[in-house]
Amino acid sequence: MFERVGFIGTGLMGAGMARTLARKGHRVTAYNRTRSRVEALAADGIAVASSPGAAVAEADAVVSMLPQVGTLTGLLDDGLARALRPGTYLIDCSTAAPAESRAVALRLRDAGVTMLDAPVFGSKDSAETGELTFVVGGERQAFEACQPLFAQMGRRAFYVGDNGYGCYAKLGFNLVIAGTTQAFAEALALAESAGVDPKLMVEIIMAGRARSGIIEMKAPPMLARDFTPFFALKHMRKDIDLMIQAARDLQVALPLTAALATLYADAVAHGLGELDFSAILGMLDGFGSKAQPVKPSM
Repeated sequence: MFERVGFIGTGLMGAGMARTLARKGHRVTAYNRTRSRVEALAADGIAVASSPGAAVAEADAVVSMLPQVGTLTGLLDDGLARALRPGTYLIDCSTAAPAESRAVALRLRDAGVTMLDAPVFGSKDSAETGELTFVVGGERQAFEACQPLFAQMGRRAFYVGDNGYGCYAKLGFNLVIAGTTQAFAEALALAESAGVDPKLMVEIIMAGRARSGIIEMKAPPMLARDFTPFFALKHMRKDIDLMIQAARDLQVALPLTAALATLYADAVAHGLGELDFSAILGMLDGFGSKAQPVKPSM
């Protein structure tokens, strides 16, 4: 089942996911708008498609990993919708506005294609090693049918509910990630400005109830002012904007998220968008000169 997999979007995360599927025996045909990124995967046994339609024409299932669902909508308009075979499953791993994701799912349903919104947790390293976590919205039957693909690309897949609910869950998760990282950055700024050894401050945080997985992961590069991107700040800014939009639709107050939205917009305006989102440290008073990022490798 799912011997042939079409893959759309081989950027920072998608490339690792496509390689993982190929490594585990699937015949993967991939497309990426920047052709050089997908051509780099040919050595891993992945067929390079010249168009989105060519990537999916013979696929049993399709995985998309795009910056936003609007990109998928554009590809559908440009011929991807006609190329998808009825009965195909489309697993969209983009972090998207829930309402927009549902609209795409309904459009594809009318064409006989079943879509799951399945945003992921994890870094590019997790994508390479098949250790992602998925939060999935859509038909339960489709979720069960696609379990073999989720199991090969990740450690766990949570079924959340109907189409769009995977997006809601991912936005909630990223809210905690962004908020925790911001609190940690401010704790570092406060402690270091007062003369407390920042490495000792990290040990103190990790010894108590304030410890968290994201602090454990981000503390070493933040202390080193190394902001090589694992999840770009511009993408976190986009997700925070989606949180604000979803909260407005649901009439939920998110005051912390509103503050983060302003801070991340300023960070992008200051040229930090292409760096890891932990570069938000550089926006704190007195830390701009200390937080000059390490240039990411191209």
